[in-house]
Order: sequence, then C-alpha cells, then structure tokens
Amino acid sequence: MNQWEHVNCCKNVECSLFGMANILHYKYVGKNGLCPECGGVFPVISPSALHAFNQQSNKGYPGILVYCPTCGQGNALIRHGRGPTGAQRWRCRLCEISFTDDSAGVKGHPGLNPIREIISEGEPFRLFGETNQSLSRDFSRLAFLAKFDQVHLPVISLNGEYSTITFTVRFNGSENRLYVIATADNKTGSVIAISTNYVALKDGISPEWWYPSLPAETGMSPILVRKVFDKDRVMSRRPFFFDVAYGPATTRRNDPGVIVKPVLAAYRHFALVKALTHHRLLSVHHWLEHECFIYGACLMANRDDVMHQRCAMSFVYEEGAVDEKERLRSETVRSDIIWRDTWHCYSQKNYKLAVCHLTGKTTRSSFRQATLKPARAFQEYLFRHPIWPQLTRLAPRNVVHLLEYLAAEYNRGR
Repeated sequence: MNQWEHVNCCKNVECSLFGMANILHYKYVGKNGLCPECGGVFPVISPSALHAFNQQSNKGYPGILVYCPTCGQGNALIRHGRGPTGAQRWRCRLCEISFTDDSAGVKGHPGLNPIREIISEGEPFRLFGETNQSLSRDFSRLAFLAKFDQVHLPVISLNGEYSTITFTVRFNGSENRLYVIATADNKTGSVIAISTNYVALKDGISPEWWYPSLPAETGMSPILVRKVFDKDRVMSRRPFFFDVAYGPATTRRNDPGVIVKPVLAAYRHFALVKALTHHRLLSVHHWLEHECFIYGACLMANRDDVMHQRCAMSFVYEEGAVDEKERLRSETVRSDIIWRDTWHCYSQKNYKLAVCHLTGKTTRSSFRQATLKPARAFQEYLFRHPIWPQLTRLAPRNVVHLLEYLAAEYNRGR
C-alpha cells in the first residue's frame, strides 16, 4: 500500500471512523469523500502525487528519513549490510528489493566558506566568480549540511510546543512566488522544518496537482476577530478547501521542476516534523496559522497521537505584545461558515489573541501558551537578512536550498 493512502479518510476527531482509510462505506461525490458516520466531507488527495513529492523533497536527509524507492514505505525496512563505500543498505520486506542510503556519510565542506561569507554579507553572487551550475551545487551542499543539523537539533522538553506559519517568497527576480511553511519550537525558538511547494522534478506528479498560478485571495479585514470569519468565507468559496490561491507562480520553460498545490507541501511538511521529533517527545501541542489544509496535514501526520491524547492542535491569531500586569478582556465567538468552530478571544489595549482549540484536552489557562511568535521571528529574520534581495532573484531550486541553509544558520545563532 502507498504510504499516503491513509490521508483520504474522515478527519472529524469525534467520529468513530476518524483516521480510518479504505472504508467501503465512504461515499465519493466528485473529488470529495463523505463519511457515513458523521456526514463530514473530506477532499480526496492523490496518494501517488504525495508519494512522488515526498520522495523527491526528502532526498538527502541523513540517516533518518529512509523510504523504499518502490512502495514508499519506511516501516517495512530492515538493515541489509553495507555497500562498497560503507553506506547503509536496506531491504524492503514488502517489495523484497534492496537499496543503498547514500545520505548517511556527512563530511564538512571547508571549500564552502567563501559562499557562506557572501551569504552572511549579502553580496551579489556574481562577485563569487562561479558559474550558475557551480553556485547551484554549492547551494545544494549547504542545504544538505543544514538538513544534517536539523536532524540533530537538541530537545529541552518532552512536552513540545510548536508554532507553524505560512508565507510566500519571490523567485527569478519576478512577482512569481513559492509557498513556504515553517515550524518552530516555541520553547527554544529553533526552526524544526521549512518546506516549499517546489520540487526539482515533476516525475510522478500529474498536472492536476500543479499549482495553477492564480491571483492571491483577498477580502481579509484588518480587525482580528473579523479575520476569523473572513478567512472561513474565503476557504468556503474555493473549489476544494485546500485549493488556496496565493498569487502568480510560473517557472521558466527550461526548469525541469514544478510548483505544486500547497496542500502537497503541507502534508509532506508535517510528516517531516513528525519524523524529526516524535522519538523525543511524550506529547506535543501544535499552534497553527488559520488554514484548513494546514490543520488537515498536521492531523493526518499525528492521527495516532491525537487518538491517544498525546497531540493537541489549535488555530491562532495574534497581534501586539501582551502586558502581564494588565488584565485580559475575553469573549467567545462561533463561526458556522465551514465548521462549528469556537474561538476564544482575548484583548488588551495593545494586544489581541484569538484561539480555536481543534483537538486535545484544554484548560482555561491553555491560551497563555498560544503563540505563533517563534515561527514569525524566523520569518522576520529572513526578510531582514542581507542576502534576502539576492535570494529572491534565484531560481526556485536555489531558493529552496538557501532557505534551508538560512534556517540552520538561524538555529546556530540562538
């Protein structure tokens, strides 16, 4: 079975069929699934497109993210000796094939120090005197080393608090943009993972899952409480809940890659976060930007922990800085536009917070941990970095590599 078959299931955590895939009683209307138990609707996502995107995006994660190249399963792998270079070989018990994991041997690259200095100072890459192909190789090496650091991030608590945001990044010196998802550890401030919706090869991803380059969605009020309802209205008008339109995103004709719908990047992103952190945590709370497919992706990556009350998730809006000496005013609002979501709103003169608890047990004081600021701090770091104007002129492939490198640099500076 494809490792992504599980995503097409009921996503109502209170339903008896929650997280259960391949149920014969599911009904399908067009490209939406209908749960017979709770009546909940869930959009059907292509497991083959997810598999192809995930396999290509996760290449090069040293010694942790290993999947069978045929069926995509990771749980069925057993160690199968070593290759001529000493690299670990694996055997899949499902496909009965063996393969080599070439990513395990990580060595330093002192020859990369000049490009590191250029990035740090924000100097034009043309001053480096290398060809575009050589620069691309250097960016790839920097990204590989960054992934190694990412795998070995220290953990200071067995009870995780993570914040996840989205934003866009321009590329090729144009108005075309990539969709970026970033997750940070709220207790350390470190970036756990960063993902984009670009993949270097389009193999295995059918055109219906390519991002169609649409004008960005509009109609959001500047008033925080109204943003909740405005966002729900925007999502309800989409052909499918996950079909976000964030602006133009067209690659050049000679680019072998493709920009996919952000929903694929979201599912890959939270599977990556889970793979990087699950063995070090007893429980985790995900504080999420208000976006339905971000929640759906997080939910599917953590479905077992959600069922066993080890994982909680909440949407968050936040503005300003809280004054601990001043009392918070509170009110509760409900949005029935898509789901029956209850939002708890808190405010001071210079601070506003809205929280919607989606899963897990919460207490009256749970909102005090609700924040997206650690992830936003990384976004602000990127936008202020001296290399940012140069980064937005790069091809999508190099933008992705440089974002991964900057995430590792950000973590090292903490």
